Amino acid sequence: QLDWGKRKVEEAGLEGKICLKYQDYRLAKGQYDKLVSIEMIEAVGQAFLPQYFQVLSDRLLPGGTAVLQGIICPDAYYDRYCKSSDFIKKYIFPGGHMPSIGAIKSALPNDLKIGEIKHIGRHYAATLDHWYR
Repeated sequence: QLDWGKRKVEEAGLEGKICLKYQDYRLAKGQYDKLVSIEMIEAVGQAFLPQYFQVLSDRLLPGGTAVLQGIICPDAYYDRYCKSSDFIKKYIFPGGHMPSIGAIKSALPNDLKIGEIKHIGRHYAATLDHWYR
């Protein structure tokens, strides 16, 4: 995915404006006007959500924007999800944790706000099919 992204940046002539990195979020240095985190939030774990969002806050320049893409659990099922095991926990993301919107809001530092939420779940089956191949 990183190589694909770098090719797209190069094809668009944006090498000097976009820097793609594959690294542990906890090791990130510097500040940026935009951050994108794809499918990372599920790997953070319930206990480390506040730390994750604090790192995002620390890495954003004032007025910056972070975009996260991840799988979330509906708030109505979150408590039960946290106490149980399911197919995704066992086979897709062992050790992973899907936070709910409520859990995310609770973990945000005061300077971070949710600006928009888009539900793109209908694309997930196709994504899993591509991963399988």
